[in-house]
Amino acid sequence: MSGQARRLWPYTVAGVIAVAAVTGLVVVWRSRHPAELEGFVGFAISVAGIAAGRIAWVWRYKTGQGGGVVPGQELGRLADLLARAVDAEWTRAAGERGLLEPEPIPVQWQQPAMPFTGPVAAAAASTRFAPLPGLTAVGEQQLRAGHISELHEVYGGLGSGRLVIVGGPGAGKTSAAVLLIMAALRHRRSVPEEVRPGVPVPVMFTLHGWDPGTQRLRDWLAERLCQAYSLFGGRQGAEAARGMLDESRVAVILDGLDEISQDLRPAVLRALSQQATFRLILLTRNAEMAEAATRALLQGAAAIELQDLDADTAVCYLTRTQLDPPPQGWQELTSRLRQEPGSPLAQALNNPLMLTLIRDTYRVGDDVRELLSLRDAAGHPASSDDITGHLLDRMLLTVR
Repeated sequence: MSGQARRLWPYTVAGVIAVAAVTGLVVVWRSRHPAELEGFVGFAISVAGIAAGRIAWVWRYKTGQGGGVVPGQELGRLADLLARAVDAEWTRAAGERGLLEPEPIPVQWQQPAMPFTGPVAAAAASTRFAPLPGLTAVGEQQLRAGHISELHEVYGGLGSGRLVIVGGPGAGKTSAAVLLIMAALRHRRSVPEEVRPGVPVPVMFTLHGWDPGTQRLRDWLAERLCQAYSLFGGRQGAEAARGMLDESRVAVILDGLDEISQDLRPAVLRALSQQATFRLILLTRNAEMAEAATRALLQGAAAIELQDLDADTAVCYLTRTQLDPPPQGWQELTSRLRQEPGSPLAQALNNPLMLTLIRDTYRVGDDVRELLSLRDAAGHPASSDDITGHLLDRMLLTVR
């Protein structure tokens, strides 16, 4: 039986039952035996009830279980609602991370020296995705180096639609993704309403809980959308979420490749290569991505690597977070960074995580000069690892 025949047979059966009942009723009506009419009326009512039940079942099946395709107008409405929910979610997160005030740390990125992905020229030359409305195509030269503020232009203009952001521990990968989400949502609001359906809503999930050997990417992501956003609730929620993915109404950012099983990472990269039909960004640490890339390739992706911060950048950021003029301890700290850019202190403070730990754990009145005189257990001047450990310990004390 063909697919169309399977869809139509309940209607056919219900129609035949109804026609038979009406025909029989007409025949008996013309009969000269009233008893026959009375008996058949009861029979016809029963048959009509069966037919009505069958038609109702078909209706429920078509509208509830087997609806299949969610209309484009409804997907557009859902996309707008999702954009508002995502904006509220990540604006709140940005505030908690200190990304709203002061200005975010100006992280730079470059094309990685290690082989994480295929040729950058292939990713830039791909025509799989047209540039987002209001943006232009990204060329190979633009993928060689840039500033975190330019990340949205790369994301929205990359022809392959696939980007890998790598960096060391504390390099600011998640913060970069949060800033990208907020920039993407601002851009979506700024474009004319008639082209807005072509601008996807960015969503971010961790890779925890997905086994590509047992569940396809589309189904797993639909589940995550339903779990994270109440607008995908109810019987039609999963179908609507799948429709959003199928129609590229969302762009997906996946974090934590480095935090899943080493044996699972290549399978994840292969599944993403084969099954991702939407714009995709992957966040991961350098070493784990390099190892996984020797066994599987995220086809079509371009990679950028977040760079360490120099001493001048660290000094500028720390100065912007303090009183003006800064307290004496902060003046001594920033002077040391400027005078000794290769010192263990400067090496410890060469990433956004450590700078934000100093900002958040040393309050007004705390003596930050203790960082300048730290010693290890043997009484030797502290190494960069010792300073990092000290700041992490202060963070744990702060959150208790």
